[in-house]
Amino acid sequence: MEKKEENIEKDLNEQEKYRYNRQIILSGYGEEGQKKIKNAKVIVIGAGGLGSSCLMHLAGSGIGKICIIDNDVVDEQNLHRQVIHNVKNIGKNKAISAKEFINGLNPYVEVIALNESFTNKNGINLCKDYDIIIDCCDNPKTRYLCNDVAAILNKPFISSGTVRWDGQVGVYVKNCKGEKLPCYRCLNPNAPLKGNVKKCSQVGVIGTLPAIMGTLEANEAIKFILGKDEQILQRKIFFFDGYDNRVKIMKTRNFQDDCIVCGKNKQLNADNISEYDYDLFLNGNNN
Repeated sequence: MEKKEENIEKDLNEQEKYRYNRQIILSGYGEEGQKKIKNAKVIVIGAGGLGSSCLMHLAGSGIGKICIIDNDVVDEQNLHRQVIHNVKNIGKNKAISAKEFINGLNPYVEVIALNESFTNKNGINLCKDYDIIIDCCDNPKTRYLCNDVAAILNKPFISSGTVRWDGQVGVYVKNCKGEKLPCYRCLNPNAPLKGNVKKCSQVGVIGTLPAIMGTLEANEAIKFILGKDEQILQRKIFFFDGYDNRVKIMKTRNFQDDCIVCGKNKQLNADNISEYDYDLFLNGNNN
């Protein structure tokens, strides 16, 4: 039987106080803020373009425990944007490669690297012990699944997507106070049309764009952990056009009573999510 992890709050040691000094001296942050960061546990799905920068800055900030899930391997075509990896790790699993980088960056961070797919069979179990779920994936199927797991577990969900020169990021499910926020499905109840889903491998992506958006995801996670409720992207989505340097923050509608995962008559739960057909949903069955 797996031993349940004890939630024992850890104090900062003197070396950590020195390492994180530039954060600690921020107004409204202090040692107590850094202590919250140290005791936080975050799970990141995807160690590609978004995941590279997100993971770097989560680790750099001092997040105490980070779980990385990715079953893909490093390819040379990844390296223009997936900068947590290097040429020596071509062919190596991305989660393991990312862990190696983080271990070299910050020895005070515990890193769990999982070389496996994130599915509706294992998602609940993988995420249940973490404080925040961060979506750094590159496809709608995994994004909806990440959202559904977060909604079922009632955990904050930070999601981003990038293509070409464009990116977006938002915070879903609940805010720092524990109040309900619309989930990703509330805003996107219907699967995107196949013709509207463009992959980076098809239309390209500028290397800096995932770095910017992944860093913003890490920034939202840090603010969430610190309890900066008014500062997180709740009920709004941040859009960035890296080509024309345009930024737009769009307010979203509220959570929807008919949402199948967080509405009044929810259909998805921990007991039946493993049976939900995400492929069928994405192929046009939006019920």
